[in-house]
Amino acid sequence: MKKIPICLNIDDGCPVVHIYHYHLPDPSARTYGDKSPLLPTVPNSIAYKFCDIADKYGLKGKLTVVPLPARQNPFDTKEGKEWSEVIRKRLDGKFSYCCEMLTHEKTLDIKTGAFLDIMEGEWSQAQGKEDLREYIELALKTLDSRGFPVSGVTSPWNFGEENIDNYVNAISEAYYNVFGKTEAWFFLHYKLGYGRPEVVLNKDGRRLVSIPTTVDDFIWECTEFDKTDDEFIKWRADLYITEDGTGGQIIDVMNNGGIPVLLTHWSSLFSNGRETGLKVLELVAQRINKNLSDRVEFVSFDTLMEMTLNGKI
Repeated sequence: MKKIPICLNIDDGCPVVHIYHYHLPDPSARTYGDKSPLLPTVPNSIAYKFCDIADKYGLKGKLTVVPLPARQNPFDTKEGKEWSEVIRKRLDGKFSYCCEMLTHEKTLDIKTGAFLDIMEGEWSQAQGKEDLREYIELALKTLDSRGFPVSGVTSPWNFGEENIDNYVNAISEAYYNVFGKTEAWFFLHYKLGYGRPEVVLNKDGRRLVSIPTTVDDFIWECTEFDKTDDEFIKWRADLYITEDGTGGQIIDVMNNGGIPVLLTHWSSLFSNGRETGLKVLELVAQRINKNLSDRVEFVSFDTLMEMTLNGKI
């Protein structure tokens, strides 16, 4: 039986900087049960532990690498160089890399070099194709200069959603202008419970594939709650896939004829220092391998794009 591709989609990745900390006006304010302040940094131990889990269970997919996370450049620090080295050494060929625009925070005015008092997601909705293309090109070049082989774009928040025609054309043109590539992918849309990648642009010899996430980030609450007990971990894992492999959103997607693309965030895995998200991810990976190894196969976003373009899914 032909196996169904499955991917792990990780947003907000970068060394050192805890992006979620910078998304809230008051990082000490909590919206759920945990009232502890958000830590401003993420240690490299998370990268090592995530790579261990990926190696052990054969995880593949996509990892965002934000070029200027929260308007900072941690890549030239000792910790940033170490993070980049371990990620490249252990995930190359398994995870595709992409920018999540430049800062995943406030917008850079690329003409003046100053940062505007508007978040990238909001800014993107009113821009023409050329302005979006220039911004994406700078993001691609910046991430490329960090040593990562970029193959796609992730949209911070709802970047470009209300401006979709300009956005998809800008992505495709930016990739061609910077890398000479005629094929690329992007992540913007949520199609939870069902969804499949699709070609959304086929123009002038260039093609762009939209890869939606179909399985929600049920690990997100690991940041918001201080619970770390086994029952909490099992509860979050059950939302992805139950212990016996008969329920959960992964199973729903497969039963509906979709492609399981599991979303999580680097901050979710970190869980504000508790690392509960990593434990949930490992349990989910265990259950997938135990119950679905004859039905699914982990692939990178690059592979999923190629399968889509070649009509193999």
